[in-house]
Amino acid sequence: MKLAWAIYLVGLVLIIIYFNTGSTVAFVIGFGLQLIGFIIQTINKKKANEKSI
Repeated sequence: MKLAWAIYLVGLVLIIIYFNTGSTVAFVIGFGLQLIGFIIQTINKKKANEKSI
């Protein structure tokens, strides 16, 4: 779970860098990392819900 948050936050930092510098590469990588982090979190939540049932 911490890995997913770390990936998400790195993506967020890259998007902030994009807004300050206008670097399209930073935006694309940052957005991709945020998406990956969000997907990992969603999968982890589903697994946790299945275990508790």
